[in-house]
Amino acid sequence: MKLYEHQAKVIFKKTGIPVPKGKVVTSLEMVSEAFHDVGGKIVIKAQVLAGGRGKAGGIKAADTLADAKKICMSLLGSKLKGLEVKSLLFEERLDIAREYYLAIVNDRERSCPLAMLSMKGGMAIEEVAKEYPDQLAMQPIDILYGLEDYQIRANAFHLGVPFADLNPLVSILKRLYEVYRGNDAELTEINPLIVTQQEQLVAGDGRLNIDDNALFRHPEFKEYIEVGVEKEFKAKKGNAFVDLDGDIGVMCTGAGMTMTMMDQISAYGGRPADFMDVGWGMLEGAAEEGIKLLLAKGVKVILISTYSGGRTDIMAEKILEGLPRISNLNVPVVIRLQGKNEERAQELLSECQLPYVRTAETLDKAVALAVQISKGEVK
Repeated sequence: MKLYEHQAKVIFKKTGIPVPKGKVVTSLEMVSEAFHDVGGKIVIKAQVLAGGRGKAGGIKAADTLADAKKICMSLLGSKLKGLEVKSLLFEERLDIAREYYLAIVNDRERSCPLAMLSMKGGMAIEEVAKEYPDQLAMQPIDILYGLEDYQIRANAFHLGVPFADLNPLVSILKRLYEVYRGNDAELTEINPLIVTQQEQLVAGDGRLNIDDNALFRHPEFKEYIEVGVEKEFKAKKGNAFVDLDGDIGVMCTGAGMTMTMMDQISAYGGRPADFMDVGWGMLEGAAEEGIKLLLAKGVKVILISTYSGGRTDIMAEKILEGLPRISNLNVPVVIRLQGKNEERAQELLSECQLPYVRTAETLDKAVALAVQISKGEVK
């Protein structure tokens, strides 16, 4: 479960991590009060579960109440990276001297938490790792001992962190690890951690993803669970969904097939947007709900693939029946069905008159086509 920035910052603040003064706004009627409560010059942030909000126009500065009202009118109810903006965060604007990147993530290769620190705050960590690998320090954490001060200091010295920032940086990163462990997180991140002109360290942004399997231990998060397409989809028997950061929507039958498709997409230079296993639900029309969920993510193409003992001709019928009912379907759908009665399934797909449907006979051809579409090489 992903938390919104303002929700993550509530937890950060409880754990002792400094956060800016802020207030959540969900309607135009709340703007005046929120603007005066936060006070002075502010920054207005769209609250959506996606990165890159600034580049997409979801973070804007306001100097006056009139500015704030105008920005809210343009953002509330709009679509940002394919997601509806239902709330905004009004925050005090900070005078930035420098920025850091901090995170605690699951290291699946080492099977342990991993602390990450960089002086390139404000950048996507993938860009930092690619363009400035010497400016990213990573520290595996032994959960029996936790994150030790000397480990953080050693990495900070290696990166050239100013001495004045050292002690508060150690304190904040250790508290971020407390957030990770105490909330059964898969990831928690501060990007950027801002050092103000007054030499105060403040979490400028906040990200916190909770392991769904641990939610039974955290009744306090019940109020954060939104009733929506994703929750309803995952609640249905046989459906599994994990949100990722790519732009190629993936829908398959079976976890093995899904993982194979994701690996192949990466091998061809693409980025999967999700892990979605609908299992036998493909025979029962689960594709329609799955496509709606992927469209809400703003994917560029949807790739449906099966390798199943179930009747693929019925799967084809169910998919083709459901597609016309999806009113906002505006991206290509690449379909590759393999298994029982696949010849008949191919006939049904080839006879389809829907302009956005693409077909492929093999896994490699399907993946190659989807990646080309995502890169704009094929329409």
